[in-house]
Amino acid sequence: MNTRVLVVEDDKNMGFLIKENLRLAGFKSDISPNGVDALSLSRENDYDLYLLDVMMPEKDGFDLAREIRQKDRATPIIFLTAKSLPEDRIKGFKLGCDDFISKPFNVEELLLRLKAVLKRTGSLAARSKIVKLGPLELHVSERKLVVKGETRQLSAKEAQLLRLFCESEGQVVSRNKLLEEVWERDDFFTSKSLDIYIHRLRKLLQDVEDISLLNVYGLGYKLVSSTAIDKP
Repeated sequence: MNTRVLVVEDDKNMGFLIKENLRLAGFKSDISPNGVDALSLSRENDYDLYLLDVMMPEKDGFDLAREIRQKDRATPIIFLTAKSLPEDRIKGFKLGCDDFISKPFNVEELLLRLKAVLKRTGSLAARSKIVKLGPLELHVSERKLVVKGETRQLSAKEAQLLRLFCESEGQVVSRNKLLEEVWERDDFFTSKSLDIYIHRLRKLLQDVEDISLLNVYGLGYKLVSSTAIDKP
């Protein structure tokens, strides 16, 4: 396994525990005790996942995630946090995180949830590489949306959601299906996260002629286009 994880944790004992268990599970990892050093590492290396503590000196996990997302919308982020308030989780999802793990946590659960996130994001490569809809060209495995020659980088969830909508063009896709397919669970926090991603997709599509992402009250969402989808 060549998967490489950046662990950002200011507690040395906790950081060692995580790094050692990642090693035993077959992952490569780098560890940073603060957000400032971690940001430099993120710019110098290619990582498959970021595991970020929220409460850190110099630069907290939320600020670090915000700066990572300015240049990297695709690599999954998992927050480690002792904070359990709904507004903190909502803030994290707005920043583009893929999961939250509350402290204290079971190491086995940490590894299972890390693998689940990697499976969701990595499974994109196993699917069809390109989906076309009117002027849209979605490169699923590369998480890129090309519109009339302009390339827009997508996050893993944006790519997954847009593919689902494109494959179901003209049909209603329920919130439950979106949550189960993309998040693999349906709860309060993932539902709020879905709302955030729907808003992002609408912004991405707002200047694309003849394509709209519509609410279907009480049922879900529907992507409509004046042209037919070119399914792979």
